[in-house]
Amino acid sequence: MLKFSLRELRFHPGRFAGTVATVALATAFLVVASVVSATADHAAQATGTAAVTGDATKWLMWVFAGVAALTGIIVIANNFTILLTQRQRQLGLLRTVGASGGQLRAAVFGEALILGLAGVLLGIGLGVGAGAVFASATGTLAAGLVVPPGELLGAAV
Repeated sequence: MLKFSLRELRFHPGRFAGTVATVALATAFLVVASVVSATADHAAQATGTAAVTGDATKWLMWVFAGVAALTGIIVIANNFTILLTQRQRQLGLLRTVGASGGQLRAAVFGEALILGLAGVLLGIGLGVGAGAVFASATGTLAAGLVVPPGELLGAAV
């Protein structure tokens, strides 16, 4: 069944580009908020001054990141609903030739996992890059870029 999912991904990549892009952008927003916040805190500790980005700015960034994540969840759910509806005949044919419901669910879950991992990896890369650009613009990059691994894991999930 995983071969079926991989075949769909290979032969129809355009169907899944929106899902990967949505996951990447939602992850990137979370990562940017995390990197900029951690870098600003680190720079403030290193210099012994007040943080360049205030608490209100940090909260605003996290609110935008949360909205991006929620929007991403809705778009991805809708996209997969449409994809499964479009492939209803294929899935029915697979059931007819002997595939169990569990096998089909596992194939669709595997497909979603592959798309999610691709989007998360792309989003983490974009987010760290954009976080470095924003930290450079605020002048906090001189103390070093801080990428908190726990928050990256949270953004990935």
